[in-house]
Amino acid sequence: MQTIFEKTLPVLALIAFVVLITFVVLVVYMRQNVIKPLLTMVKIFDKDDTNSLKKLKRNKTEFGMLAVYIEKFFSQRQELQSLNSEMLAKQDQLVQQNDVLTKQKYEIENQIENIKVLNTQIMERNKETERKNVKIFVQNEQLKQQALAIKVSQENLEKLKYELSFNSKQLEDINEIMFNCKNYALRLKNVLMVASTPARHVFQDFFVYQHFIEKVGGDFVFAKRVDKWIISAVGDCNLRGVPGSLLSALDIFFLNEIVDLSKAAQMRPDLMLNSLNKKIIGVTGSELQSDLDRDGLHISLFMYNTETYRGYFAASKCTMIMVRDGEINEYFGDNLSVGKILDDKQFRCVEFSVLPNDLIYMYSDGCTEIVGGSFEKKLTHTNFKKEILRQHVFPLNVQKTGFKKFFEDWIGYSDQSEDISLLAFKI
Repeated sequence: MQTIFEKTLPVLALIAFVVLITFVVLVVYMRQNVIKPLLTMVKIFDKDDTNSLKKLKRNKTEFGMLAVYIEKFFSQRQELQSLNSEMLAKQDQLVQQNDVLTKQKYEIENQIENIKVLNTQIMERNKETERKNVKIFVQNEQLKQQALAIKVSQENLEKLKYELSFNSKQLEDINEIMFNCKNYALRLKNVLMVASTPARHVFQDFFVYQHFIEKVGGDFVFAKRVDKWIISAVGDCNLRGVPGSLLSALDIFFLNEIVDLSKAAQMRPDLMLNSLNKKIIGVTGSELQSDLDRDGLHISLFMYNTETYRGYFAASKCTMIMVRDGEINEYFGDNLSVGKILDDKQFRCVEFSVLPNDLIYMYSDGCTEIVGGSFEKKLTHTNFKKEILRQHVFPLNVQKTGFKKFFEDWIGYSDQSEDISLLAFKI
């Protein structure tokens, strides 16, 4: 057995050597012809190494042929990359163009909307224009009618001018008649008041302030001395203008007659007013109930004895004020109207003492009911008394100026609403 092994050992060694040599050759061959080309191909694909590709093409093996295909692949891939770059560039251009087109689309849509709005506005303006045209047409027709009416009016105006000229002449004649009537009424009143006008022989110190709405009025002031008696009165017949002046003239006439015919025992203001009431009723008769004299005569009548210094007062809806030592004393009349008493009602008499230097203020209701001031209201009795207290410390001639300014300031720019009559004198 050992001999056979020894005999075969060299053969086995040779075989092993041959196998080893073959393996080495195979490894070298594989390395040179397979592994190295494969590594070269990996390098080529990994780094796009064209030099290695050229070397690989010189290889006479299949790798050389494969290198040709790889070169074609690279060429095609490069073309494809170039085409891809171009496609990407074109895609960017298309995207930009698409953005531009999108913006243009939005702009066009906005313009379309604006055009729609403008079209709507144009339609509305057209409708408005049509309405205006219709209105203008109607106005033109109206103007034609107005022109025709103006023509007719001008013709009528010529007629009216002639009539106006004629009426103006008549109005001038009427105004002249009215002026003459007022002057006549004023002269008549003055003539009747000659014997009863306040004067120095009646009062030692006095003033009379009157302001009528018209030239003449229904207020009057009466003063007369009979022996030891001084009689004074302020009346208001509540009518204005010529009718009021004529009625006040009638009242003055009756009052003068009553005073002149009164006996010593009848020298009382209440009896005089009762008598005056009967005389007025006797003259007016059925006219008593007319609207013209619906309020009758309002009058305050005061008389005092210059020896005994006893004063007597009676009044129809009037008040008299006496100021003594800076204090006011008020004397109120009855709520009766002279010329309106048809039953047995009588005026009452107030008796009191007077002292030298007492101030007496007799006035018509216009002094308290005149409208004016900042609120266009009546002056009121309270405000008038305040003014008397303010003025009484001055001489009577100065008081007249003060009361005149007071009433004018109160009336202001308003129209005078009442006739004003104020008689003030010192006992």
